[in-house]
Amino acid sequence: MPRIKSLDRSYGIQMDKSRYTPMSRRRRIYEGKGKVLYEGPEPGTLIQHFKDDATAFHAKKHDVIEGKGVLNNRISEYVFQHLNDIGVPTHFIKRLNMREQLIREVEIIPLEVMVRNVAAGSLSQRLGQSVIIDNRPGAGGNLALQAVARAPADGYTLLMIATPHAINVTLYEKSTIAITRDIVPVASINNDSFVLLVNPSFPAK
Repeated sequence: MPRIKSLDRSYGIQMDKSRYTPMSRRRRIYEGKGKVLYEGPEPGTLIQHFKDDATAFHAKKHDVIEGKGVLNNRISEYVFQHLNDIGVPTHFIKRLNMREQLIREVEIIPLEVMVRNVAAGSLSQRLGQSVIIDNRPGAGGNLALQAVARAPADGYTLLMIATPHAINVTLYEKSTIAITRDIVPVASINNDSFVLLVNPSFPAK
């Protein structure tokens, strides 16, 4: 039987379909809480398999959510494909099936980002109760600022202040809520650094 090859012209990588190996026969490179990495069909590539496993409390709790890996695979494809389309290079090459992607082997930054609507991990353990995350986007953060400023002053409603809140003081002079008057700072949780970037052809340096 002739070997069938296809060329992914978008990324200049030639994939040989005859070299596709079932997951059970691939060499496993790494396994984490939500993904497994296997040796890819070409040098410098990996197969990323999304699992249905869900963990909490630093893996002390474990469960399997049917379909979680499929959903995560599609979300990952959507995000990284859009980044590729606008010229931001990523590890993503293509989705292979419902649970797997073909990716480039890269050196990653060891950073984990968690997004939750209900915090149920270490924060809830320390406070002894659940914490509801109420996202209030809009007006550069002013909608969230207003909601917190008008909430009962009992210490149960907190606001994550970001850079736009400080900028809004000069942009929204007629606002009925003042960040320096209507809320009180509690703690600093991070420091941000900003860099001004311009096109290389711009004369200012």
